[in-house]
Amino acid sequence: MKEFLRKLENITLAGIYGFAFDTKIDSRLSRSAAKFIEKELINLGLKIISPLESAIVLGNTKHSELKELEEGKFHQIGVQVGAVLADREKMISA
Repeated sequence: MKEFLRKLENITLAGIYGFAFDTKIDSRLSRSAAKFIEKELINLGLKIISPLESAIVLGNTKHSELKELEEGKFHQIGVQVGAVLADREKMISA
């Protein structure tokens, strides 16, 4: 992710909406990469439309499953993001 964000350094994201998320294991020692991602996206001009979130996974392999209820949480975030974008589109079209 750091490499991807570095590639965006000369690009402005002004006028673009989004939010930052990551996956992490359920441990108090586990840190959130979403904090770094959100900070970098804001520095590039992205308008944050939902607070950062972490999806908790069981295990630490490529094929780890989401912890129970995580899928529902991110479904709700998707609904919120979609509503914000739909409202923005209505304002532009008006």
